[in-house]
Amino acid sequence: MYQTCYIKYPNPNLKEIAQELRKAGSLPEALLWNEIKNKQLNGLDFDRQKIIGNYIVDFFCASKFLVIEIDDKTHDFKVEYDTKRDEYLKSLNLTVIHISAKEVLENPHAVYEWLSNHPGTSCHPSNGGELVLVDAHIRDFLDYLQSGDVVVFNNSRVIPARFMADEHEITLHTSVNDHDWWGLCKKFNKINIGDTLNMDDGTKIQVVDKDEESGLLLHFDCDNVFEVLDRVGKMPLPPYMKREEETEDRNRYQTVYAEPLGSMAAPTAGLHFTDELMMEIEKRGAKIVKITLHVGAGTWMPVKTENLNEHKMHSEWCCITQEQADIINNATRVIAVGTTSMRTLESAHKLTDGKHRVAPICQTTNIFITPGYEVGAVDVLLTNFHLPKSTLFMLVSAFAGLDEMKAAYAHAVAEKYRFFSYGDCCLLFKKEN
Repeated sequence: MYQTCYIKYPNPNLKEIAQELRKAGSLPEALLWNEIKNKQLNGLDFDRQKIIGNYIVDFFCASKFLVIEIDDKTHDFKVEYDTKRDEYLKSLNLTVIHISAKEVLENPHAVYEWLSNHPGTSCHPSNGGELVLVDAHIRDFLDYLQSGDVVVFNNSRVIPARFMADEHEITLHTSVNDHDWWGLCKKFNKINIGDTLNMDDGTKIQVVDKDEESGLLLHFDCDNVFEVLDRVGKMPLPPYMKREEETEDRNRYQTVYAEPLGSMAAPTAGLHFTDELMMEIEKRGAKIVKITLHVGAGTWMPVKTENLNEHKMHSEWCCITQEQADIINNATRVIAVGTTSMRTLESAHKLTDGKHRVAPICQTTNIFITPGYEVGAVDVLLTNFHLPKSTLFMLVSAFAGLDEMKAAYAHAVAEKYRFFSYGDCCLLFKKEN
């Protein structure tokens, strides 16, 4: 059983209309809302005047993929519109229940009692593993949370890892120790072991080693590499952005919960979260755990080999404490925000006495997750849209199914979703074998 839910920003005009409809709701809507709000209906969480695609529905329950519409006499003149809307909603595998305004006015509690015995008919993913696609907003992520969930974030902070040394542009990606880093360089072949390069502030770096995959091993002649980079470095925006770093990138290419320095790329799924959204997660009864994986070249380097077994994943340092592992192991579901969170969790995963567990770790990982890999530590994954033929697309295909992800990406392209680092994201539910 699995589902794929897309999350993106809605039409801003619809948002304003929905807000007005909530304020000016009809009496039947108000009466039914009084019966089903605050999870009164079988513990289900409903939204009122919910935007789905280009439509606004009266009531929506995300966990049951259920829409409830109250029809008054005005709907007698909207048959064509209602038919078109229902066809669209059903194409998303949503169940649409129509209730007349008269029924609600006569006995709203009787309608509530009827609904208590009928939402189970909805076509949510428990219908045998059928692919479900739903367009939504990032804030709708909250509606998919359940009490007992643990939401896992990667809290690594991006460093301004790109800098000039003489005429060479270098991007650091992996720390060896406080003074030695591996870095990628466009003019790799023009630099020799033993060369000394000068950064813009006069800091000297020595080339200690070279490797075709990892680039240059550099020794920094300074007290604190991070302080030097903060002065002369630039945020390492992905090359497909084809632009220079802007001042705003120092903040916007960083998650609001970033802490330990060490990444050469942002864990981009986390860029969608605000401080307010983080607080709302815990208000919904879920817990937050912030683990660490310092993003390096291993996360985004393309696959160049015909045989996947020959692809070399760069190692990246990650850490899960004992306290964090205990919280994760007691979760009802584990929701990983970002592929780096998932890779860390799977690196720490072990099967003990038939139970999936996460062990505390502080080590490097070069885990390579491809279709056929059996995911053990993660139940739900929130992630951005990735480049084709990348290790990240292979990871999400292993999680949710290759054919399913191809269909999902086709939908995203058709709906003009934004891809990559500053783009939209999707919520994926694990495909069971």
